[in-house]
Amino acid sequence: MKRFFLVAIFVLCGANAYAFQDHSGLRIQVDPDEKVFANKITQDRAIYDILLQNLWISNDSDKTLKIDKVTISVLRKERVLIERYIETSAIRASAKQIVRLEKAGALDLYDFQFRTKEQKTAGMSLATSEKLVPSETILMIHQYLTVQGKPDTVKITVHALTEDGSKVSASHHLNVATKPHNSDFIFPLKGDWYIAVGPDVRGHHRWNVASEFALDIVKLGENGASFSGSTGKNTSYFIYGAPVRAVADGVIVGMKSDVREDETLLRQTGESVEAHEERSSTAQTELLLQGADGIAGNYVIIKHKGGSYSQYAHLRPGSLRVKIGERVAQGDIVGEVGNSGNSSEPHLHFQVTDGPDVLYARGLPVTFRRISNPWTDLNDAVLLTGTVVHAK
Repeated sequence: MKRFFLVAIFVLCGANAYAFQDHSGLRIQVDPDEKVFANKITQDRAIYDILLQNLWISNDSDKTLKIDKVTISVLRKERVLIERYIETSAIRASAKQIVRLEKAGALDLYDFQFRTKEQKTAGMSLATSEKLVPSETILMIHQYLTVQGKPDTVKITVHALTEDGSKVSASHHLNVATKPHNSDFIFPLKGDWYIAVGPDVRGHHRWNVASEFALDIVKLGENGASFSGSTGKNTSYFIYGAPVRAVADGVIVGMKSDVREDETLLRQTGESVEAHEERSSTAQTELLLQGADGIAGNYVIIKHKGGSYSQYAHLRPGSLRVKIGERVAQGDIVGEVGNSGNSSEPHLHFQVTDGPDVLYARGLPVTFRRISNPWTDLNDAVLLTGTVVHAK
């Protein structure tokens, strides 16, 4: 089920009151921008989490600026629900880590996550500390917050000092969305399934822009495992070959059907999880270098009304039943579950995005109707890791 994951930077800071004047030389960017999504992480309580994937702070002035502190506030109707203070030491550590990633080539490899090429094109270079000379920028990744109560705004304020000790600041506001883009989707598989990786912080999906709200879906047997027999055979996995259906009406705008499956990437019988991870890491890097096809394998992308796109990845080669430009109805079979691409075992990787690009589109929250499990009605619920789903 592995695609890729990135190490999160978390900071714990204290609170102080500060009054600053505005300074146009400080520029704050959040990528993806425009709005952020508050993910409801409990079924029966109004507890949400918010993730800012990439926070860029740039110096557009002709003076050196030292970042003193960053404040991230989550608000509802202008009332602060929670506030985080990122102090100088954490900002410095983040700058150093990003520079190390650049030297290792990771920023270019994961440009679909960091979007650093855009900064370079704009003439910005990465700062090595909290001190920004003109045309330098700092990237802080994975700013994660939880809040009780439904938020509507995130406010980011950067506090800085000029070389003569003057205090300056700039602020940036983001709207918060708490509802999925679509509410009429059906589950992409019919029957009983298990969410092996959902859009929560325990899994790797949440830490990536495109797959932030994605699902890795498997089928469990009576023994609680996803397979029976040899772990080194695709056909040992209960989900392999399961029909995949369109979650809503739409038009096929992307597909790949001829990526072969490599059973050597599976965990072999008797092989530990740790040994399998170590053995497959090189192969996974090679797949990543191939771009979308290497990561997603065989896939189908459907454009839906309202500008959302459903994406179905790791499909069985030769199983696709659609073609580009074809209109499909909700429930139509588009292919079969397989194990192509960057996949550690047969499963369906499903995500909804704001564009057709497998890597560079932004993930959108998704819920489904006509689903349940023995304990609760799951209609319009966020399906977190570990959820059992019965889909009609």
